[in-house]
Amino acid sequence: MLGGIAAGAAYYFGKDKVKGYSQALENLSFNLKSVNNISFDGLGGLSLKADVQIVNPSNLDLSIPGSMINIQQIEFFTKSGQLLGTANTNINNIAISAQGTKLLQNIPVQIPISQALGNISELLDIVGDSSNLNIATTIEIFGKQFTL
Repeated sequence: MLGGIAAGAAYYFGKDKVKGYSQALENLSFNLKSVNNISFDGLGGLSLKADVQIVNPSNLDLSIPGSMINIQQIEFFTKSGQLLGTANTNINNIAISAQGTKLLQNIPVQIPISQALGNISELLDIVGDSSNLNIATTIEIFGKQFTL
């Protein structure tokens, strides 16, 4: 999946690190840690702030300076695959140690009220247990977009 970044990454990091970075990036996971400041946004939806933890299960330190890697969007889905809300982000300068985590705090999330009400039972399940939430993250790497 991330093979398309090989040329630019190989130039910057060297060929040996490219394979490790590609595998580490593919294995990152994103977990909801907390939700704060839930309110009606006045536009027919809810807004909230979410704390999302990035987990690096690999044995490689991920330290990518500048905007070579940019987390552009985080989407939140129910277990059944229904989109609940979206956070449009611009997060770069990513550094996560091997077997480590990084907490992204106060990410603004928009939830259209129709999506919240249409999935109320699953939404309540998520409030009770955040493992009932699936997260898809769009990352731009050397100018190409990938969804993890």
